[in-house]
Amino acid sequence: MGITAREEEPNRAEAQTNGSIFLLITDEVRMCNHQKYDSAPIPSCVNNRGPLANQQGIYFIFSAITILVLFGIVALGIEVGRWYAIQSEISKSVDGAAFAGAANSGSLTGDALKTMVTEVAKANFPVGMISTENLDITVTDDGKGKITVDASVDAVNSLASVMGAAHQKTKVESKGVAKLRKFEIALVLDQSGSMSGAMGDLKTAARAFVQSFKSMESDPLNQMALVTFASGVQKRFPLTDAYVSVLDSAIANLGVGGYTNAEEALDRVQDDGTEGTDMGWSNQIGVSPNERTGQYVIFFSDGQPTAFRAPFSTNGSAPVEAAVRFSGSKPLSLRELDKQDSSLSVGGDSGEPVPSGTGVGNGPRYTTTCTGSLTRNSWKWWILDPTYDQAIDEFGLGSNPFSVSEPLIYNQPNPVYSLGHEDCIPRQTLRNYGDLVAQQMAVDHASEIKNVKEYQIYTVGLGSVDKAFLSQIASSPEHEFFANSSTDLSAVFSEIAHSIKLVLIE
Repeated sequence: MGITAREEEPNRAEAQTNGSIFLLITDEVRMCNHQKYDSAPIPSCVNNRGPLANQQGIYFIFSAITILVLFGIVALGIEVGRWYAIQSEISKSVDGAAFAGAANSGSLTGDALKTMVTEVAKANFPVGMISTENLDITVTDDGKGKITVDASVDAVNSLASVMGAAHQKTKVESKGVAKLRKFEIALVLDQSGSMSGAMGDLKTAARAFVQSFKSMESDPLNQMALVTFASGVQKRFPLTDAYVSVLDSAIANLGVGGYTNAEEALDRVQDDGTEGTDMGWSNQIGVSPNERTGQYVIFFSDGQPTAFRAPFSTNGSAPVEAAVRFSGSKPLSLRELDKQDSSLSVGGDSGEPVPSGTGVGNGPRYTTTCTGSLTRNSWKWWILDPTYDQAIDEFGLGSNPFSVSEPLIYNQPNPVYSLGHEDCIPRQTLRNYGDLVAQQMAVDHASEIKNVKEYQIYTVGLGSVDKAFLSQIASSPEHEFFANSSTDLSAVFSEIAHSIKLVLIE
């Protein structure tokens, strides 16, 4: 017990000591917490704030740093957004200036052209726009219609300046390139009889179209052609670089009359010399889209195709090519292919070419059972290629009736229909068949132009024209144009001219 008692004495003393220390600390904390109520400071409270006071100081420092960082991030976001806005506006400026320069490269050259382009760029992006300065514009002309505009401007970083950042300006740059595209354009104009009330407005529109390209006539690679069609087709002018005066005069003297032979017009306009006069198209297949010459056909019509090209023979004559029009009053009418509307005689026989035989031999004349006493020479209709057998089937004519040796009788006075070769084909059935073939042949030729030759076809329809037919002719819906009235034609042709002239290549 003595040892135990002696060992407990220090422990009891330590407990008393610790209690005294605790009381002292507690009293000091109380006095420091009430310091603000006392007039005289307590020295120990000045130097010993305790753990809580130290944590409050760190918190205030950390908060200040965080606020500064967040402000910097917001400022940077605002500046970056402004840089993008400046980039967008200056890009529009140089693109517009390059377009303007390319459009005027035929009439302006050298310093005059560069000055004009620079003024356009500055007009679209004036000095000081969106807090910018030091606008610099450089214009380059390659002498071949390609205009390059380089621009740079300093964006003043206002928020960065407030914060004292080193980079108080940021340079924004942009480049615009435009090229006046070389072109080959063929105008294909309908001058059939239905155009009698609208030809004056068509002439005005077409002549203005040609004149709008006058400034580019000095370049021999820019060329135009004119093809007109009615019953027959006339290639007024193959592609030529001296196009303004010759096309203007030819268009001014156009008359009206005849049927609508659209298929022959679309066939002849793409001639490369193998089927007559070479239209003069350059071979652009395989050339880069940015470098190739733009090749365009502008096809105008106010109606549906009613005639097409086909061979006939009679009295032993060799097949003769003719423009064919199935009509309601007679089996068909034959017209010369290269005349607006001129009747054609085949094998010395200018009478109605009733499909009455093989076309060989000089007689005897064939008396039809459908026409009573009416007699005709033995005609051979070499009209339709097997490609159009579907059209024959659609109208219930069976196999191609124009390639058989037996006589085929056309029912002139009485529309009685049956499939036998010795029977009669109703008048309207044959006419509908002819119109269908005329349309399909035109669509097929347009397909050759678009997909094989790779020319673009713009169509211009007037009034009650068959829009579905023109949609098949045009290269795309963007290439289809319609005028409700002939007075709208000038605006339509002007819009097409504008779409052709310029192409942004970079």
